[in-house]
Amino acid sequence: MLRRAIAACVIAALGLAGWAWWLYAHDDGDFSQRRARELALFSAERARIATLCEETDARIEALRAELGAQQQKVAEAERAIELHKSLESEWKRWTGSREEQELNDRKRGEQEKIKTGASERIAALRQELVDATQAQQRAEVALARVGRLITATEAETSELKFYALLVWEGKHGRRFAFCFFGVWMAWPFVGRLALYYLATPFVIRRKPLRLSKRADVALAVDGEGGAVTVELMPGELLCARPGLVESADEELARRNRFWLKARFPLMNIACRLTRLAELRNEAADKTRCVTLRGAGKWKGAGADLRGRRAELAVVRVPKGGSLVLRPRYLAGVVRAADAPLVIRSHWRFFSVHAWVTGQFRFFEFAGPCRLIVAGQRGVQAEFPELREDGRRPVQRAEAWATMGFSAAVRYRPTRVKSLWRYCRGLSPLYDDLFVGEGMFLVQKNAMGQGRYDKGRLRQFGAGVWRRLQKIFGM
Repeated sequence: MLRRAIAACVIAALGLAGWAWWLYAHDDGDFSQRRARELALFSAERARIATLCEETDARIEALRAELGAQQQKVAEAERAIELHKSLESEWKRWTGSREEQELNDRKRGEQEKIKTGASERIAALRQELVDATQAQQRAEVALARVGRLITATEAETSELKFYALLVWEGKHGRRFAFCFFGVWMAWPFVGRLALYYLATPFVIRRKPLRLSKRADVALAVDGEGGAVTVELMPGELLCARPGLVESADEELARRNRFWLKARFPLMNIACRLTRLAELRNEAADKTRCVTLRGAGKWKGAGADLRGRRAELAVVRVPKGGSLVLRPRYLAGVVRAADAPLVIRSHWRFFSVHAWVTGQFRFFEFAGPCRLIVAGQRGVQAEFPELREDGRRPVQRAEAWATMGFSAAVRYRPTRVKSLWRYCRGLSPLYDDLFVGEGMFLVQKNAMGQGRYDKGRLRQFGAGVWRRLQKIFGM
């Protein structure tokens, strides 16, 4: 907020300076003559305001005099009313002169009307007196401002400063500066309020994204943590990033694999799925083990993310099932040696959800296989619980935390809960909503924890690169 206010002040100052420079550049007359004209205008304005002040003073005196007269009239009417009340008598009304009592009642009514009219006039006079007093104060302020302007203009000898003074003290200079400052400060909040209340209802009512209808196939997590042990059955092979392999049985056949899937070269390069280590279990009846440990830019085992490696999770995808996963979180794959890895690419250019989330492509990893998922902020598998009313389970996750989800789950963005956090820029407008039975993977730790200091330029470049990866589903 402070930076935005400083930026608004700087831009407004530059605008006023440009305005003053434009006046200076387009003034072909003599500077002394221009100053004399401005002084004459200022003097005429001061004389007009002084006359207005005198007229306002006279009006205030007249209003005060009339107010006193009306108050005196109210006091006299009240005394007359009290006198007429004292002359009232029910006994005289029935045994005495009824005409005298009726005359007394009539005079009392006339005095009450006089009192009511005078009271209403007093209220109107007091409001007029307040307005006149405020007008007098404004006139005195304007008179003092014009006097200071005349003094500053007479003492000013620099042409640029003279034009800057004209712009600032003119009719529209300050108004432009304050209006620009107010619009600059309020526009983000107004725009975000409009998006929150007007745009999101249209978006969340669109049809959700669902890439597969096989809801009867359940995914499972075999293990998760900083280090996981993967068992390779006979005829299975493991393709993983070389830095993850901590130990492996000597009986495993080893070789290098250039990339994970030749059909998607851009995905392999952008997500660093090249020069993989391939471990194959060629034994006919024995199970082999491979231990994988998360790697990352931060080494060690501290409680903070800055001193912790990435965490791993082994997701089992059975036959007929599939997992939608961003390949940047993929660290390895376990599959049958004689069966290729099936990866399907889904483009959603005409989906409203794709435009609001910024992801137009989704990669679907089909089973049977086991996927090793790595997350620098941890990996957590969520399974939405069944609802008691029999309706589909629903669960939300923050958009930055979502890593992948079952292809049978219905996925769509939903409006963030906290309007205040969104208006302050602490959270995006949309969260991810998952409807139906299945599984989705999220990161454990909150956004903003564990950032390493590599300079603002590199952090900016990393943010741009992550956004480009999300556009292409990586």
